Amino acid sequence: MGHQKCVFDPFGVNGVDTSLISTAKGQTSPVSFKTGWSNPQYQRASNSVAAAVDIDDAELQLAKQVGADMVVNAANADPAKELQRELKGAHGVLVTAASRAAFSQALGMLHKRGTMSMVGLPPGDFALPIFDVVLNAKTVRGSIVGTRKDLQEALAFAGEGKVHTVYSEDRIENINPIFDRMRKGEIEGRVVLRLTDEP
Repeated sequence: MGHQKCVFDPFGVNGVDTSLISTAKGQTSPVSFKTGWSNPQYQRASNSVAAAVDIDDAELQLAKQVGADMVVNAANADPAKELQRELKGAHGVLVTAASRAAFSQALGMLHKRGTMSMVGLPPGDFALPIFDVVLNAKTVRGSIVGTRKDLQEALAFAGEGKVHTVYSEDRIENINPIFDRMRKGEIEGRVVLRLTDEP
């Protein structure tokens, strides 16, 4: 089986306008699943080529560090055009950003017969180009949670050492500065809070 091409939103939890795409090596596009900062790792563990789209270079650098094969800064380039040019589109796009612009861009990133999975919940609507969706047999679906099989696969990847957590530790007393850093998009991965000084 070839590598799948997928797009994912690795850092949407920090409010950054992001999307992710993965594509199969030797094929023309991708399939994507799972949300959060670990997406590139899951894509690689699934034999996929992972592409990350964001507006923050630091977030894109972290995506590269954890396994993204391709990154696109949407503030500097049209991600749909870049992914169509480089990958001929994505088999799957997972959008976790709470940004209507990310939803519109994600649809343009899809390969023929590609699937866009919407996880982020921005207010309002986004335009759906009917001819493009129908003539190219694209699928648009909403998703809130994964299945038990998804959980089993995720745990298996972790057990095999294919997925590693990106985190830092801090004290509960620093919660307000941590939230300030989170709002500014300055946190890589997750922060684990210590409730006591005991290890």
